This record gives sequence, C-alpha cells and structure tokens, in this order.
Amino acid sequence: MASMLLLAGVLIFSVFVYFYFKNKRIGQLVDRLPGPQPYFLLGNLPQFLAKREDLFDVFVQRIEDFKWSPFVRFWAAWTPRIIVLKATAAEVILSSPQMINKAEIYNYIHEWLGTGLLTSTGTKWHSRRKLLTPTFHFKILEEFFPIIQDQTNVLLTILEDRSSHGKLTLDMYPYLARCALDIICETAMGKSVSAQRNVESAYVKSINDMGEIFVKRIMTPWLHYNWLFSLTSLGRKERKALKLLHGFTDKVIKERKLEKYDKAEESITNSDGIKKRRLAFLDLLLAESSNLSDNDIREEVDTFMFEGHDTTSSGVNWALYNIAKYPEVQEKVRTELQEILQDDFRRPFTTEDLKQMKYLECVIKESMRLFPPVPLFARTLAKDTDICGYTIPAGVDITFATFIIHKDPEFYPDPEKFDPDRFRSETMAQRNPYAYIPFSAGPRNCIGQKFALMEEKVMVAQIVRNYWIKLQDPNKKIKVFAEFILRPVDGLWLVLEKKPIETEN
Repeated sequence: MASMLLLAGVLIFSVFVYFYFKNKRIGQLVDRLPGPQPYFLLGNLPQFLAKREDLFDVFVQRIEDFKWSPFVRFWAAWTPRIIVLKATAAEVILSSPQMINKAEIYNYIHEWLGTGLLTSTGTKWHSRRKLLTPTFHFKILEEFFPIIQDQTNVLLTILEDRSSHGKLTLDMYPYLARCALDIICETAMGKSVSAQRNVESAYVKSINDMGEIFVKRIMTPWLHYNWLFSLTSLGRKERKALKLLHGFTDKVIKERKLEKYDKAEESITNSDGIKKRRLAFLDLLLAESSNLSDNDIREEVDTFMFEGHDTTSSGVNWALYNIAKYPEVQEKVRTELQEILQDDFRRPFTTEDLKQMKYLECVIKESMRLFPPVPLFARTLAKDTDICGYTIPAGVDITFATFIIHKDPEFYPDPEKFDPDRFRSETMAQRNPYAYIPFSAGPRNCIGQKFALMEEKVMVAQIVRNYWIKLQDPNKKIKVFAEFILRPVDGLWLVLEKKPIETEN
C-alpha cells in the first residue's frame, strides 16, 4: 500500500512539474510581447471590467498604446491571449496551409456548431472544405439570386406597410436580421421560415443569446471549464437556446429526408448543371449520407445558418449606416443605380446589374473595413513559430483584431475617414491583401464570401433605389457590441423617406 501511495505521489508530482515548466516557458515567451502590466492571479482581467455595451470600447482603449506593434499580449487570469494588430503578422499565419487550427475559444461553441467547417481542423476540415466548395460556384449563386430578390421584396413590402405618408422611422437592424435569416434558410435548406412575418423570432433571439454566452465564457476564466459552466444560469440559458436551435435544424433535415430520394438523386446526378447545383447545400449533404451522419449534416447546416445570417445582416447594417451618414455617398450610389437601370426603373435587378454596381461594392467594402462584421477571429499554432521578431508559442490562442488591422495608417491614410474610393481596383492592387480581412484570408478564408457580397448588394440596392435614408440622430455616437459579430448596441435608427430613383429624372 505504501509503495502504491508513493508511486501515485511521484506521478502527481511529475505531472505538476511538467505543467509548471511548460506554462513557465510559455509565459516567458508570451511576456516578451508588448502588453499592459498584469495583476497577480487575475492577469489583465481587472482592466477589462465593463458593462457589456462598453466592453468593445474598453478593449480598443487597452490596445491603443500598442498599435505600433505587430502583437499585443494580455493575460485572462492564468491564460495568455495574443492579439494580432498588423497585416504583416496576419499574413504569415493566414497564408500558411499548416497554420489552420482554430483556437481553443471555439470549443465554447462546439455544443452548438459541433466540429463543422467553421470549427474543425486537420483532415476533417480539409475533407469538408473540399466537399462544400462546389456549393458556392458562380452558377449556384445565380440560381440563388431570385430567392434573395424575393425575400428582399418581402422586406420592402413590410417597410411600405409600416410607413405613413411615405415616411417611417425605425430600428433597421432586426428587419435586416430577419430578412437575412429567411434568405439563408431558403437558399441553404429550401425551407421558408417566414422570419420577417414572425417578428418575435425565437430563432434570432437564441442566436443572440449564444453570442452573449460565448463572450462571457471567454472573459470569465472559471467558465472555461465545461462541468462548472453547466452548473450556472448561463449554462442553463445555453441549453435552452440549443434545444431550440438544434430542434429547428433537426426538423428541417428530417423533412427533407422524408421527400422522395429518387427525385433528389435524379436532380443531383442530372447532367443539367442548373439542377445539379440548385440543391447544392442540404441536398448535397444528404446525397453524401453514406459518408456523413445526421449529426455531421446538422453541424454543417447550423454552421451555414449562423455564418450566412448574422454576418450578412451586420454587413448590410453598416453599409446603410454609412450611406445614411454621408449624403454625397448616397447620391453617388443612387446615380449609379439610375445608370444601370437606364429608363426601365421598375424592373428587377439582374446578376449582370450587380457586376456593374462598382461604386456600391466600394461602399460595402469600406463599411466592412471600418465595421468588420467579424471583428475578431482566432487561431492556434501547432508548433512554436518566429513571426515579426517574436517567438509565438504553440497552443496559445492568437486573435486577429480585424478592426485594428483595417485601420493601419500604413495602408489607409486618415484611417477613420469613410472613403469608398479606397476600394477602387487600382488602389487595392497596391495594398497588402492581408490589410483587409473581413472574410479572413488564405486557405481558410470564408467559403461564402461571394454569396455574402451578392446578398448585401441586393439588399442595399433595393432599399436605396426606393428610399432616401437618414440617421435619426446624426450627432449620436454609435456604440457597438463585438460578440460573434459587430452590431449596434442601440440598433440602427433610420428615417426612411419614400423616394424611388425614377422620381429624380
């Protein structure tokens, strides 16, 4: 018995020594990076104590003194966090086919998204990426275009119904979110959920709840442990949200599987390219059911539902915000739409029209520079790597601060100024492509970015062709949440005045 106790004691001591020296070495490497002085045990957490609506501003303030550096480091209690602030550092990591591992913080959304395309690594990620890449071929996007048009028209009808004498004042953000949800449901799954007609969408609320929970877990060290998190009210809130989110997805998958398989197989294998791609997402996954379990299918559907809903509504939100804020920009957008439509002002837009919306595309991209829908995303390195004069240790979460990288004066003179001309093709050609990463970059960039840009163009163009938009309070400084996505704390309050562009002739 004594020998067994001695052996157990030696093992425990050995494990303690191993982790002590491992963490000591990581700590020494991390502390060579610039960053604020941490407090004993608590690290830098006391410096980030703030209300939820103030947290993003506090984060930006803490980074301000270190923007000269490619990196800044913080300690969340005993856990180090490295933030990437420069395009040169981002390029080294994002351009590498080997540095594709998602950071540990993504484990906090595994209960929701599983290990699908967004959160998986290694062989699984490579195989899923290869499987899903054909889903976003330009021919598929053209087939999804009418759905985007139809759902945007539903949005316009709702705005018309709400207006009085051709004018209305409203928080635009929830309308955009519900429209984007209807679009992604129908394009990804062939399912209409009528979120725009159902104002109190529990699905949208559950997604927002998950974003809030995600941020709280990151900022609260004791909630990093799943067993402890599950005992809290936040854990119960997550289980409630997941029951709804997973239940919705499972229901859709079940309904699609109950349809005639012979019809689905015929469409998928048909030589007619349009039919083959029209069923691109969910039906493609179902056709691969010999290689994918129902759980595999659900995690990809949930991933696409999240990535195609919240991020797009955020992008449209900030484009409309800037168009409303700068009347001269709005006038240029409307003039471009007039020239595209020529004398047929009432006709619907076409995919060819979208290609001609060069200035509107610049407006959307400049809006995503200043207000990136995904303000932070993270990776972790499999081995120690020398980057920009620092050794970045393996296993430490590395977060890319897109909202800082996008405002580097080296690439963007007067970076706080809204200037769509920064995204003229000749200007972009002279800039490091890793200085603009709203969709990430490199081999693990966003697979759906062309779809997102098409959707954003349609939604913005349809609204601007029908309304002159203004900020309700032009002098109010807008505050933002930076959770999964960047969105306004108090919503996007706009004044819309009915003014179809044909009336300007």
